[in-house]
Amino acid sequence: MREPRCSPASESKRADALGGLPILQWSLCDDDYVPIDDLLIRLALPDDAHAIAAFQTTAWNEAYESLIPEEHLDETATAQREYRWRDRLASGVREAAMALDGTEVVGVASWSSTGENPGLELKTLYVRPSWKGTGLARRLMHFGIQDRSALLWVFEENVRARRFYEKHDFKPDGVRQIDPGTGVWEIRLRRDRSG
Repeated sequence: MREPRCSPASESKRADALGGLPILQWSLCDDDYVPIDDLLIRLALPDDAHAIAAFQTTAWNEAYESLIPEEHLDETATAQREYRWRDRLASGVREAAMALDGTEVVGVASWSSTGENPGLELKTLYVRPSWKGTGLARRLMHFGIQDRSALLWVFEENVRARRFYEKHDFKPDGVRQIDPGTGVWEIRLRRDRSG
């Protein structure tokens, strides 16, 4: 059995420098993922709302241009998203993590408590196209929900995302709905770690 080569570097030193926020800085990676030098993953703050909103707008336009009606992509502005993200982060209704390559946002994940079993929902997981396949999405997901039971919603036709989540033990639970914001079908996936 090989030893994993992926390990957080100088976690406590970085956390002290940034006011005690949880920080992971990755410098090496195991053989399943390409190395990511100087990548910083940290909790997002309300002041990060603009950067997250701008990143999400770009991510949606890149990832969903063939899945979501063009008029929806065109009408959802960064300013609208910024307001929602600032409110979510300030109120604590949602937590988020940002992956930074230097000062550039290259990934975002968010999660929240839910009234449904298992009580945890992965709400957002986006990485820049150039970072897909590097292990960044896995790291962001783990930063937020670790290896716990959780649920999430994914666009039914988003085959790449569904494969990723299934690889991490999320399975369709038979529930589907039309996303009210886009008019696109989505399905619910669950991961059960209770047994």
